[in-house]
Amino acid sequence: MVVNGRPLKRAKKRVTADLCDFLTFPAGAEAGLVGPFRANVRAFLSRHARLPPPSSVLSPTAAPHLLTWRVSFRVGGPKGDGEGDEEPGRKGEEGSPPPPPLIVDLDVVEEDVARSRSVYCDQCRVVGWSGHPVCGKRYHFIIRSDSSAASHVNQTCARCGSLLQDFDTRCTVCSYEMSADDLEDWAYLQLGDSTHLLHGVIHTNGYGHLLRVNGREGGSKFLTGRDVMGFWDRLCKMLCVSLVDVNGAAG
Repeated sequence: MVVNGRPLKRAKKRVTADLCDFLTFPAGAEAGLVGPFRANVRAFLSRHARLPPPSSVLSPTAAPHLLTWRVSFRVGGPKGDGEGDEEPGRKGEEGSPPPPPLIVDLDVVEEDVARSRSVYCDQCRVVGWSGHPVCGKRYHFIIRSDSSAASHVNQTCARCGSLLQDFDTRCTVCSYEMSADDLEDWAYLQLGDSTHLLHGVIHTNGYGHLLRVNGREGGSKFLTGRDVMGFWDRLCKMLCVSLVDVNGAAG
């Protein structure tokens, strides 16, 4: 499948030994990207992004100007030593199989600014960057909390609150037909969810905003705020981000 001219890998069974370590990513030659952010983010998505399951992605019906990819990471643990070993090297109790690997999913949402409900960036205005030219794209980097990730962020009816079937705009409980405004409101609620462990936004000019960082106190079972912040710092460095405002970060 090709989206915006870039081929994407189809979702498949995750082999955790092939995933990068969230606690050390990036490593090796990948840390040496030297192009501008707009080129580096495309290279990052081309190498690592996969299409997420339909139930966990922002519905294209709700917001066709928000394109979503998913990059999965394992948390710690060396890659398996044995040939064909599919799991990170975490050991269980003697005589028992190893525990399931810990996986962190990074959702990258590319927002088409020209079709967005908000062409101008409020965060840029607050920090004094309103004089910058308006960029055509902005990228949201989101790690959902454990609870919201487990719920697959199913869309709910705007009238009665019942869960809707995937990509279905009519509620089977109250027969309410979701309007285009209802669908778009739901999509932006997902972006602005205050329970995200990480939410950063970067414009294609390389300037961005760290909107939220949370760790164990914010809903994560195994990531600390320092783990999340360290990942964000390394990711920004790899992508050659010019400057990130952190005044809006909460946690």
